[in-house]
Amino acid sequence: MGNFGWEIRKISPHSKTKMSIPPDVIRKAEMQMKRKAPDDLNGEQQHKTRSKKANAAASSSTSSLQFDYALEKQFRENSVAGFALTCVMHRERSAMKEALELLRECLDDDFTKISPMKMPCKAFAFLSFIDTNCDGETNCKLLEVMKRVMRTSRQNVRFLERMIAIQTTCEYSEDSIERAIDRLRIDGGWSKSSSSISSGRSSQFKSFTICHRDCFSKALSEDVEKWKSRAVTNAVAKAVSKITRIDKVDLRDPDVVIFVVVLAVNDNFGIKNTDNIPTRRLGLSYATRESKVFTVKSKGIDATNLKHKE
Repeated sequence: MGNFGWEIRKISPHSKTKMSIPPDVIRKAEMQMKRKAPDDLNGEQQHKTRSKKANAAASSSTSSLQFDYALEKQFRENSVAGFALTCVMHRERSAMKEALELLRECLDDDFTKISPMKMPCKAFAFLSFIDTNCDGETNCKLLEVMKRVMRTSRQNVRFLERMIAIQTTCEYSEDSIERAIDRLRIDGGWSKSSSSISSGRSSQFKSFTICHRDCFSKALSEDVEKWKSRAVTNAVAKAVSKITRIDKVDLRDPDVVIFVVVLAVNDNFGIKNTDNIPTRRLGLSYATRESKVFTVKSKGIDATNLKHKE
């Protein structure tokens, strides 16, 4: 009786011959099991193929994954900067490790602190970015880092899907959004003065659009209408037009995209079995057409997928 093209071999448990499982098969199994396969699944060969540099980077990124709970207070009271991550369901920690390795490759110096901040959401994570140089150019550095990530990442990630730079955060109110848009300095030449908010400034860009992402909408118990995508998008678009004087909205080929990501932290302060309504704030950043960090799709504009070309 034929074996229908399959090669069947009997392997002794004491034999030194080991089966090699293709990476795509392992990945499909991990997706179904919703957990990572053992590192030694393919035996010692898997470890031999990894370079010393890769092992050191993996070890370093693993040791760095300690949530910085002090950031939650800063998030509630002030502005934070960093990177919002979307990833495969239940693989948030793996995605953060991949993001940390990418960021380390794309940063020029060691004067930057990157710390995970705990987010009460699945398939989503946040890494805070603190420039210890205190040179006031954190916004520019974040944008430059994202450009480098786009050039180097697509062959190096398995669980990380999208990375969005967050240059500033703010409360969801008209005045707070306007001040946050002013802090972005979208035309590259503003001073952070109150007069710019009242008078507005002309910009080198002629059109814009809003890219909105909210992974916490299902946890809403109040102000549902206020936090809907259209309401948030309209509020930010109104502020952009007022501060930058860019009045044209272009959904197909904008000069600049304003990213709006809803971020949140828990308010139970470690107390279990308590009703919890997370503190939500808007994370904002912008990107130009030349940055390649966003992709035009049939349903709108979204952050570029790091895993494959779109």
